[in-house]
Amino acid sequence: MRAFLALLLLAGCTADVDPLSVEDVFELGLSPAVDVLFVVDDSNSMAAIQAGVAAAWSSIAGPLAASDWQIGVTTTDFDDPARRGRLRAFSGDDRVLDPLDAGQPAGFAAAVSAGVEGSTTERGLQAAWAAVTPPLATNDNAGLIRDDARLAVVFVSDEDDCSDPASNPAAS
Repeated sequence: MRAFLALLLLAGCTADVDPLSVEDVFELGLSPAVDVLFVVDDSNSMAAIQAGVAAAWSSIAGPLAASDWQIGVTTTDFDDPARRGRLRAFSGDDRVLDPLDAGQPAGFAAAVSAGVEGSTTERGLQAAWAAVTPPLATNDNAGLIRDDARLAVVFVSDEDDCSDPASNPAAS
């Protein structure tokens, strides 16, 4: 019995095994839809970086012009219960910016200028996940994520992410 088991194990170890080949094909179409989530660090070292992103609207909007886009902005602050992945307002109560919104540059600048009073423990990954999954995605942040759109997440920070509870016990 042992000799038979050894032969079976040896028979499974061959040098000419074909590797598994997987091919993913995506059709984007002529005008793909894209939902963009900006996760902006709002800790005390970010004023100049936020101002730079706010001033870069034309560089951001240009590449998006050929697509059906919309933008949401949240912060890396996961300590404040009022933030924790919730989208920031562009103007009034509007939390999703799209090509039909008037005042896009000013609204975008206001949203990404998140201030510098946020937590110094940057949890961008945790905030992004909270922003695009229920319950926020179906309540407070409803409308940002569309079934037919690709999701792009842009992190704006000058620090490493501290979302992992294993490396940051305060994050849990």
